[in-house]
Amino acid sequence: YQTTVRADTRLDSATLESVIREHMAGMDAAGLLVVHVLTHGRLTAGAASVILLGSDETDNGAPDVGQWLDKVQNQTNLPTTLFLLDVCYSGQAARLTWQPAVRVAQTRGWVIAACRGDQAAYEGRFTTAVTHVLKNLAAGELGVHWSVEHVPLDVVAKAIQREVNQLVRADENARAQQVTASLVDISDEFPDLPFFPNPGYRDNPLARLRDRLDPGLAPVVDDLIVSDPEVDGQLFGRNKELTRLAQWMSAQDDVPLQVVTGGPGAGKSALLRVLVCAAHPVLRPHAELAWRRISQQVPRMDKFAAVHARGLELRVIVQSLARQLGLT
Repeated sequence: YQTTVRADTRLDSATLESVIREHMAGMDAAGLLVVHVLTHGRLTAGAASVILLGSDETDNGAPDVGQWLDKVQNQTNLPTTLFLLDVCYSGQAARLTWQPAVRVAQTRGWVIAACRGDQAAYEGRFTTAVTHVLKNLAAGELGVHWSVEHVPLDVVAKAIQREVNQLVRADENARAQQVTASLVDISDEFPDLPFFPNPGYRDNPLARLRDRLDPGLAPVVDDLIVSDPEVDGQLFGRNKELTRLAQWMSAQDDVPLQVVTGGPGAGKSALLRVLVCAAHPVLRPHAELAWRRISQQVPRMDKFAAVHARGLELRVIVQSLARQLGLT
């Protein structure tokens, strides 16, 4: 990030407004902006929004966060923006009347606020918490898997809330404050928001491919996505079974059906996963790490379907096979 810090002793409301405006104006819709503000705040008439007050503590020219969120949402020349607000009543900016009507995937302005819309924020706790969380993020200590490119925004918000709670508990005279963030519709697909890159991220083409796979096939690759591709997800041994199944898949025998059985942990799933990844025309080039070390030659098959059938009804299995084979 290119970072600008304004910590002036005297920074009046109008100047604070101009600082935010200038940063937004210097970017376009493809840009990404994080605005962190530690200052005083005041609710507008009817508690419709929250105003950020400068050192003069006047409303004259002061930034209205609701208006800025409206601009970000509706003016296509402004960057996607995250507001981190260590401001009294700042949670109101995450509860604006028009926000629930915007689908999650189309939301361009996001908020993590220090408190609810009816609460004060105290002692700069939120800013202290954000600082701790960002340090933990940089150290890879937020528990985000290496296959996830960007730290999910809800992970960051919850981590900030935990830090604020700890600061409150550490002071017996502290007043509580509830970190408040943007609402989402749980029926929506949550977007990949790139505000916080995962420092431990390693590219995995299967993770990008998964969403394009048929729902019946997609779980086959899940273990490969969440494991270390250089170590896990590979099959060692089972050469006899691999040879037999590879020959069967190559139509080198006249057996119409093969069944793989074994006790828990015997390697049934790993065996079948290797064969599917090697034979499937879409998976094969993306899952080479799963099958490249096996000694048997498993052919690429142009007409191939596979379903991870655990927990599925027969009707769902048949429908998935039909879709994959182009029969519907």
